[in-house]
Amino acid sequence: MRNEKLINIESKKVLAKLMATENIHVEHKKVTTASFDVKNRRLVLPIWKDMTDTLYEGLIGHEVGHALYTPYEEWVEFSKENKNLKGYANILEDARIERKMKIKYPGMKKTFFGMYDSLAQRDFFGTRGKDLSEYGFADRLNLDFKLGVLAEVPFSDEEKEFRDRVLEADTFEEILELTKELGEIASAEAETDMHENYEEFSTESDDEDEDENEDSSPMPGPSNEDNSEEEESDESGKEEEEKAEGEGNTPNTESEESEESDEEEEEANPNAGGETEAEAPDSNPTPPELETQKAWDEAMEAMNDEEAREPVYVDLPIINTTNAIIPWKDTFEDLTSHWTHTTNFANYRYSFEDPTTDTAKIEEEQNFRIWKKDTAQIVNYMVKEFEMKQAATAYHRTSISKTGVLDMNKLHKYKTDEDIFKRVAAVKDGRNHALLMFIDWSGSMHNKMEATVKQTLTLVMFAKKVGIPFRVYSFSNSGAILDKCTEKFYERNGQENQSHMIPGWLGMHEYFNEKMSTSQFNAQLKNIAFLGKSLDYSGLSTPVGHGTCSTPLNECIMAATDMVSDFKKETGAEKINAIFLTDGGADNTSNYWDAETMEKRQTYSVRSSDKGKYLVIRDPKTKRIVHTDQNRRGLTASLLKNLGAKHQINVIGFHITDRRTIHHQLHYEVGYGEMSELKSFCNKNGYVPMKQSGYATYFLINDKSLDQEAIFDTEGTVNDDGVVAKGKLRTQFRKFTSARKVNKMMLTEFVALVA
Repeated sequence: MRNEKLINIESKKVLAKLMATENIHVEHKKVTTASFDVKNRRLVLPIWKDMTDTLYEGLIGHEVGHALYTPYEEWVEFSKENKNLKGYANILEDARIERKMKIKYPGMKKTFFGMYDSLAQRDFFGTRGKDLSEYGFADRLNLDFKLGVLAEVPFSDEEKEFRDRVLEADTFEEILELTKELGEIASAEAETDMHENYEEFSTESDDEDEDENEDSSPMPGPSNEDNSEEEESDESGKEEEEKAEGEGNTPNTESEESEESDEEEEEANPNAGGETEAEAPDSNPTPPELETQKAWDEAMEAMNDEEAREPVYVDLPIINTTNAIIPWKDTFEDLTSHWTHTTNFANYRYSFEDPTTDTAKIEEEQNFRIWKKDTAQIVNYMVKEFEMKQAATAYHRTSISKTGVLDMNKLHKYKTDEDIFKRVAAVKDGRNHALLMFIDWSGSMHNKMEATVKQTLTLVMFAKKVGIPFRVYSFSNSGAILDKCTEKFYERNGQENQSHMIPGWLGMHEYFNEKMSTSQFNAQLKNIAFLGKSLDYSGLSTPVGHGTCSTPLNECIMAATDMVSDFKKETGAEKINAIFLTDGGADNTSNYWDAETMEKRQTYSVRSSDKGKYLVIRDPKTKRIVHTDQNRRGLTASLLKNLGAKHQINVIGFHITDRRTIHHQLHYEVGYGEMSELKSFCNKNGYVPMKQSGYATYFLINDKSLDQEAIFDTEGTVNDDGVVAKGKLRTQFRKFTSARKVNKMMLTEFVALVA
């Protein structure tokens, strides 16, 4: 139930942004009341028990009113110069902004009425069982502005006139003038009350003195002896007083002067009086505290849900992506230089030969040429599918209209057909396409890196063939690649005052770019093919700086979010497809910077102060909530969804792995029921498309199916007598076609996504 209530609250953020007509920050915290930070444009809402939609929407409407109509600088200046009047200004400004909100959004009339009715029933103003006429004028104004007909607050004619002036005030400046006037009224009212209390106390003191005198006067007695004894005691008392005066007490004149000076001191400083309990009223008292506001604050605090989890809001970090990227020209020169040396091909299969010979290099180059020739057929098929999709899309964009020019070939039909004018076909401009690809360069990709690289090269060849912009990057955090990056792609400097995630290390090699010449492109295809094979324990020597480490996938997605923007500006592409070729397991992004405490903290902190809290990660530019959980896998999916939603692009995933891993992931992602159907599809076709994990489509591909050699081997299909064995030929043809089946079906789906 508590989670449902939290989800309901989170969904109201859109309402707040729409009403504010700007993309404000909306935060929920364990605070006593709702508030709006006018400077930082941040709406803070409390986490209440028994929060209803009406209460919540009313709080949003009220605080959005401040966002729209309360000027920040004027408010700060007034609050500094008139600290004692801040509460009074709040009352009048609340009335003004709520009136304006009702005018701007007529539906808010019902919302505000329902909210204050609910709060009145909970006695939020502390008025239950009290006479409203006993409240001060400011408190009665507060009740009238908030409750209206629900309270029927009494006012004098002069007070009604002031109230009407407040309700007619349109500008903040008018409210400030009325606030000062209200402060004077409240001060005078308080002074009058203090005088009345003082006089009442003085009257009561005089009455008490008279009663004491009456009690101490001689009571009539039955005999004169008692009276004589009393007279004797009085006389002895007088004698003692006279004796005391003669022994050193001040003279009467001095005594009178001292009494006069004491009275002057008491007038100057009422607190200096001796035994008097009631003090004389101050001539210029501070405006009294608002009783209704105090009751409101206490009720607000009591409404807080102490058991609720409190969100901690952090932003995605500001990063410099270019500092993490090694340009394609540097990468191309590095790889080309590496693969020119025959010793880098002398693996364990050729250990019996002289490593300086080029036998291994020749064989690897021959294998690459065979693979490229075979893949070219798949690429041509993809290009054909793409062009068909493009033609179908162009047909849908085509509109035919008549012109005012006669079609002379139809003129002879003028007696039977009115359609004798020429027609023109207008084709709306289509969207430009582009591909951004990111390859996971982590240790867990070993034994599947060659297949992954070949899949990447297939997509690159397709992009080159159809003439769309493309970029290919690897992402890693190995020490060797980080050494090549001249500067860090993340610095906390400049972000200390804003809580934000702290990313891990990231380095990226740019392997392909559409600006390459044809010769450079073909040479790089071979370079990357060798590089992928070198990481699969083939014995080929991996170039320095291109080794694997862990998986900074989350950091790569953060970088990609900025890279898409730059790619759009540079190429003018409208439809971009971001493709991640990865095994999906990201490093744990566990640290964030707490701007409040100015220290680095962990998302899984064991501090007692962090118990019951959870992170809410936001995009600082769009202010969209990216993630509301601390689960590592969940964060990756959330970052992917944010990437797609922010730029309106397709985010596609390729995971090339073994069948066992595919089955395990299917069970984890979709459960047993749907898993059986997807498992059967994968066993039959060698891959399975999914919609989970934050991708528009996520392809799980069996590496064994993908790695089959697509060569039609006719050996053994002819008998000794020279007759073709149809059964053997059919078997070989089935193997040949099944080797292409995975790529053909899967890439058909891929083309449908990117076209």
